[in-house]
Amino acid sequence: MTNLVDAIEIRFRNPSLRLAIGIMIGFLVIAGAILGPTVIKSGVENYQQIKRVQSRDYAGPIETWIRPWIIQNANTMIDARGALDWRVVDFKFGPCAKNNLRQLPTRDLRDVIDQSCQDLSKIQNAHGGECFTVSECNITEATKDDIRLVIANLDEVFSGLGLVIPYEVNEQGIP
Repeated sequence: MTNLVDAIEIRFRNPSLRLAIGIMIGFLVIAGAILGPTVIKSGVENYQQIKRVQSRDYAGPIETWIRPWIIQNANTMIDARGALDWRVVDFKFGPCAKNNLRQLPTRDLRDVIDQSCQDLSKIQNAHGGECFTVSECNITEATKDDIRLVIANLDEVFSGLGLVIPYEVNEQGIP
């Protein structure tokens, strides 16, 4: 018995890499057995809650959020201070993708959103040189006016359909 205790004492005093890895794996197995069920149960519950919130039952119709999304990103382009602000989104993908625009209820909405996305994409590409560096963005007033014209056309069509009343005040309080 003394020889066994001495052998264990020697191994722990000067452990090999194999022993250190074995102890680490043993520790992880014990910790995983203790914490695993709680963490997994909590993770599954959180995942299910997120999926419930993301379901179509909770999502508003696309026509209620796509206009504010386009206007917010267009205003970010107007106030751009660098290349990341100028290319805040790619207006060819995401909500502006053809597959997503098919969800809009009327052809008028599809056409105006599609045209707005195309116009903003063209402005981004045509005037990207004005905002080439990361730290500086020299957007001309003519370019800003082009972006404002896209927003005005969007507001005009949405107002004509009775979906929005345009407002002049920035309600988010962003300077």
